[in-house]
Amino acid sequence: MGKLAANILKTASVGKHSDGAGLYLLVTGHDDRGRAKGSWIFRYTYHKQRYEMGLGSIQSLSLARARAECDRWRDLMNDRRNPVNPMDEKRRLEADALHGRAALTLADIAPLAFEAIKGRLKGDGKAGRWYSPLQLYVLPALGNLSVEEIHQRDIERAFKPIWQTKAPTAKKALQRLDTVLKHAAAMGLEVNSNAVPNARQLLGDQRHRVRNHPALPWQEVPTLY
Repeated sequence: MGKLAANILKTASVGKHSDGAGLYLLVTGHDDRGRAKGSWIFRYTYHKQRYEMGLGSIQSLSLARARAECDRWRDLMNDRRNPVNPMDEKRRLEADALHGRAALTLADIAPLAFEAIKGRLKGDGKAGRWYSPLQLYVLPALGNLSVEEIHQRDIERAFKPIWQTKAPTAKKALQRLDTVLKHAAAMGLEVNSNAVPNARQLLGDQRHRVRNHPALPWQEVPTLY
């Protein structure tokens, strides 16, 4: 039996709540009726590396179904004849499902990459600081391109307008793009793994220099004010 009560969605406070056996309820807020909003997470260790895998939202999965999903992934991981990393298997299934529609775009992969890494971000990345550079500067320019066809020249064209004028943000956005392309590669897609480093070479060095705020001896603060 799990630790969480059957009515947990009506009583849970914001934060993570353990049900045991690696299943967690992540509550991010409450709706107008006071019911919890958030998602279910499966936390596990595979080959000495810790993972946090999203199972689905509270709205789409009941406590009973979340427990069943957790058990299913754990059984796959502990299969003696053919053990698999649940995160890798989930990525493969997502890729197979999306392949049935059409060529996968960068906009298709970006949310999946974020879901995979948000467990190691502060506050699970809810503040949006990790995703916002992608959303503001990368997806508008490259989001509709097939992730398997993105070339360094595409990246260079997208980043050239901000490479010098918004240097710190551009650097972060390029790092996020690299993470998304690596996630696509992990899903089994044939992406150009050198596209980001090649684009950075084409863009050249940034002229931005960090400037510290001017300092003032504390004795002169009254005069300043």
